[in-house]
Amino acid sequence: MATRIWTRPGPTTALEYLDDDGKLQLKTMALTPAHFALGEIRFKKQFRKLADDVANSANLVSIEDFIDLTEAQREGKVAFIYSVDSKKKLAKLGFTNSIVALVEERRKYWNLRNTWPASMWKR
Repeated sequence: MATRIWTRPGPTTALEYLDDDGKLQLKTMALTPAHFALGEIRFKKQFRKLADDVANSANLVSIEDFIDLTEAQREGKVAFIYSVDSKKKLAKLGFTNSIVALVEERRKYWNLRNTWPASMWKR
């Protein structure tokens, strides 16, 4: 089975945030195309901070786990990524289905790429 580049083990990203006591913390997570999209202006309208009742719900699933679910398993679930708000507090962001589709499409590409022989990548 091909390795998915943005799932564990794989590339990670770290997010600095302030905890409830005001202490600086570091959260390490898988780096996904959704994290990339968050930093792109063209995708800005596709992200939203999740309301507290949703952000604390048992139905939240990180995007790297969400894309592994079947359509039936996704029912009632909310995909999210971590970010920070303007006060550097940890926040959970939801996004549109087009971001989910972007992550799925990129995973298919990387899975395909990882099945190619290493000699194809040498110049």
